[in-house]
Amino acid sequence: MIYTDGTIAIKAGSPIVTGTGTQWKKNIHGVAPGQLISIENGTAPVSMMIRAVNSDTELVLSFNAPVTLSGAKYSIATTVPDTISDAARTMSANQGYIVYFLQAMQQWMTDTGQVEIELPNGQKVTLDSIKALNDAISKIPKVVQEPGNSKTDVMSQEAISPAVSLAGMVSDLVADVEGVNWKGPHSMRGTVSAISDTSNVVLDTGEGRTQIAANGGGSGWRYFGLPEDGGVFATREWVNKGLQFNQDSTSIVPIGGKVNLSATKGGAAGGWDITGSRWMYVSESGGQHSVYQDVYLRNLNSNASSTKLEIESPDLAKKVGLWAYNDGRILLSAYHSSSGWSNISLGGVGSGVPCVIGGNVYVDGSGYVKKSSPIIQIHPGGNYKTNDESEGAEVNRTGIGQYHITGILGYNSDGAWGVNGGISVPKDNNGLELVYVADRVLEDGSIIIETCHRQHAHLPERFQNWRLKEVTPEGERIFYQDGEPCDLPESTRLDVRVEMPQGSVWNEKQRELAEQMEREQAEREAQEAAEQTGDSGQ
Repeated sequence: MIYTDGTIAIKAGSPIVTGTGTQWKKNIHGVAPGQLISIENGTAPVSMMIRAVNSDTELVLSFNAPVTLSGAKYSIATTVPDTISDAARTMSANQGYIVYFLQAMQQWMTDTGQVEIELPNGQKVTLDSIKALNDAISKIPKVVQEPGNSKTDVMSQEAISPAVSLAGMVSDLVADVEGVNWKGPHSMRGTVSAISDTSNVVLDTGEGRTQIAANGGGSGWRYFGLPEDGGVFATREWVNKGLQFNQDSTSIVPIGGKVNLSATKGGAAGGWDITGSRWMYVSESGGQHSVYQDVYLRNLNSNASSTKLEIESPDLAKKVGLWAYNDGRILLSAYHSSSGWSNISLGGVGSGVPCVIGGNVYVDGSGYVKKSSPIIQIHPGGNYKTNDESEGAEVNRTGIGQYHITGILGYNSDGAWGVNGGISVPKDNNGLELVYVADRVLEDGSIIIETCHRQHAHLPERFQNWRLKEVTPEGERIFYQDGEPCDLPESTRLDVRVEMPQGSVWNEKQRELAEQMEREQAEREAQEAAEQTGDSGQ
């Protein structure tokens, strides 16, 4: 078995290994003296024998560590699977946990208060004991059949029937005083009602409200709040001097003006051009805002040096703006509360298409910016990642350093990444490629890529690409030879630019999106035509 939990730190010249998130002392993991520990150190891992296991987080090596490392990955070969020693260790660990579990159950059933239990993964949970649960149940209120002064019991429906009878008496009393003719000033708390056979008007001052409520005419209750300040009620005739009401809309009509501020029953609100019988700008239901003419912005302040258009997020933490200055500067600006303003100058840069990383350009594994398109990232072991355009493509590792890409039509046809359409090979700090690449495109459009070690033997020895292949039981380090098949080096990747078939996921989505946009545009145009026809009588 192999144990790899957590990370470790070692110091050159010291045999002590310090672990973080490790459990070396637990019997279930089987870490013991005499086992081999291999510590990750770039392309040359450190392999040494364990002399002692001091605790869950401390080991002692057989010799002093040759290097200093922190937060390093590691592996310990504990036992050989399916052997007698492995079975004995597993049975002993399981028996130990069963005994602990039975002891924890006994504590849970006999203790009072709360009990803490440790799970096999080391997590600790706190449970209420059986006695504590019984205690809580005993405190739940019970239902009684007679009135009383208990602070914990609950009366049944039969016991509260006298209170219901009292409510009936109050209702009868209200009926008895109907039709009484009250003269002079009177004060009452809550509400006062004037009731006829067909309608009801209420003065309501309860719970901080001050309102008039009316019921009748078949339309249910209507509520009219009274303002805090006094004044004069306006008649409908007076209000209609500045407002227009019709079946479909309400408008504010400025005297002698050319634009009404209108709102329709369909949810649209905005400026209606009286002369042209059309909307100039409108906010429609669903949060959509439209302007039906060109928009020109200019700062008319005589002392102004610029005109700025800014859009803010609801929390005011982010902004985006377009600024035009008298001195010729034109800035596209973005603001974040944590970093302030960032500006892109648009003045004097000529025409063209912006480069958007993650959009129309892409950063390959070596840090170079290249034209974006359907791209597949191939990682060591055959793991892969597609972008939006290459969705549906698949990669399988068919052998050492051999990767088969399917669901494609060969390399991208525009050749922007080179003669073959594009493979970006990982490089070292000196810009030297770490592997050779051999490839072939099959008849079905799939691609087979093979990677081999690249030694750079023409360079001084210290700059050659020495890559460790294995360490023999005798401790001899074996390195890959130039041209030898190998998987991609750890933490590197191949970037492959491919051609996708017409029926790919991306192409289908683009077709559906184009069709949806056409439908929505047709619906908008039909809705605008209907609104203009319906509102032309304003």
